[in-house]
Amino acid sequence: MNESQLQWYKNENLRLTQQVEQLVRDNHRLSASNKDLRKQLDTLSTSYAVGERGDACMSIDGGNL
Repeated sequence: MNESQLQWYKNENLRLTQQVEQLVRDNHRLSASNKDLRKQLDTLSTSYAVGERGDACMSIDGGNL
């Protein structure tokens, strides 16, 4: 293996390492966003009564619940 090949492998290794590090950061960010969205969805889904057809019951007095 000559010097130019060795340098190419080192540069490629550095590039791929940086790419993996960026993907890990993106994964953590997306996982945190997913967790936040699931928490919001759980909050919303328990905030409203849902009728038998899946429609939100909007009765003021709760008579159709």
